[in-house]
Amino acid sequence: MNIFALKSTQYIEAATVELDQLVFDITPRSTSRIAKLITGDCSVSALPKAAELTVVAEHPDVVVDAKPGLNVSFWAFNTQKPPLDDVRVRRALAHAIDKKNILEAVYNDTAVEATGVLPPASWVLL
Repeated sequence: MNIFALKSTQYIEAATVELDQLVFDITPRSTSRIAKLITGDCSVSALPKAAELTVVAEHPDVVVDAKPGLNVSFWAFNTQKPPLDDVRVRRALAHAIDKKNILEAVYNDTAVEATGVLPPASWVLL
C-alpha cells in the first residue's frame, strides 16, 4: 500500500520545501524494507531487525541512525505454584541466565542489560 503526499503550493513556505512528493510505502516485512533501502527503491526505512544491521553495515551508502529503544524483555513467573513459589528457585534461575550471551545472540549487541523494570532511555529515568 502506498500513500502519496504532494508538495502544496498553498503552504506559506512552499519555496523552502525541497521535495515535490513524498511516498509512504507500507512494507510489513522487515527483510523487504531492508532490500528496498539497499537497492535504492526507498530512502528511509524503520525498525530493522538486529540481525539485519550487519547486512546494512556492508553498504557504506546506507547510514544507520540508531537511538536507544524503550522496549524491555523479561521472564514472568507464576510464583503461586511450585517450584517457582520458592524464592531460592527463582534466585537460582536468575543467576543461571547468561544475560551477556542473550544480548549478543538475540540482540546482536544492540541491547543493554536491564538494571530495573524501565529501560535506561525512559524519560522517567532522565
